[in-house]
Amino acid sequence: MSWQTFFRIDAGRGFATWNLGSTHDSPDDMQTIRATRVALARPYIEASGYLKWQRWEVPLLRWLAQQGIAVELCTLTDIHKDQVNKIQTKQAGILQSYRLVVSVGHDEYWSKEARDNMESFVADGGNAAFFSGNVCWWQIRFEWDSENVDVRKQLCYKDLRFDPLNPGQPDLVAVNWYDYPVCRAETTLTGVSYYNAVSAADQYQVRQPNHWVFDGLNFDTESHFGRYTGADGVTATVVGYETDKYQPEQSGNCLPISPSNFISLAEIPEADAMGIINESILAGTMGIFTNGKGTVFTAGTINWSFGLGQSDAIDQITRNVLTKLG
Repeated sequence: MSWQTFFRIDAGRGFATWNLGSTHDSPDDMQTIRATRVALARPYIEASGYLKWQRWEVPLLRWLAQQGIAVELCTLTDIHKDQVNKIQTKQAGILQSYRLVVSVGHDEYWSKEARDNMESFVADGGNAAFFSGNVCWWQIRFEWDSENVDVRKQLCYKDLRFDPLNPGQPDLVAVNWYDYPVCRAETTLTGVSYYNAVSAADQYQVRQPNHWVFDGLNFDTESHFGRYTGADGVTATVVGYETDKYQPEQSGNCLPISPSNFISLAEIPEADAMGIINESILAGTMGIFTNGKGTVFTAGTINWSFGLGQSDAIDQITRNVLTKLG
């Protein structure tokens, strides 16, 4: 079987002093000193207990190899640079050689150029699968080297008051994508959002058991999935630690709203610290929608890849998505 899949690796993440920033008129208690730009060649300091990019990517790559599914790899900077070069040279972008782009893990930071390229790719007939969560939460900008050949630094102010492009270039201000003055919610890219996040239960409940995403699983509307038993014998789940969910129509400017043709395939309800489930509050959504000529699938969770090779349901859903869209 021939696979035409382009596999995307997250651009990077930081940890230690987390700062939400603020778009309020005055600083809040979360304001702390932080860097607004980091070098892509910076040393990696293990402060969080996480591995480097291998945390989410390696389980998927290992599973793909076991399945005999060939992929090619890129980073966000590749898609970003490709869009810049496409504009400058008027040539087709690198994504045009593929049918499917796959995102995995914690895919939080996106540049405008990369997002423009991705959404154009789907609208023109490409497909996207987000086996990831907290996707496209912050807008970033990249800074080039002196020869304007390669990306050297990643910039994110997380507060419009500090960004020198505000108010002159509102579409590039480095804040949350849904927030003012960008007002370009991530739901147009993924169909879902981390907005109004709540603590999630540890399983999905199936909503559309006859959809092709669930082929081979004999699900019904009472079916649940997400838990698995690891090699250490401990029960774990692919849900969390951050989940994206369907966003209904809501009043207010710039807020995320899921596409009108979005189909919720499975949902994760809220659960409190004691594990008590509240099915009336949504914590995460697996879903699918079309954008132009292309299709977008989202698992709506960061830890999806942890269940590969551990859960028949996770394996089968992943295989179905790659087969259908790739």
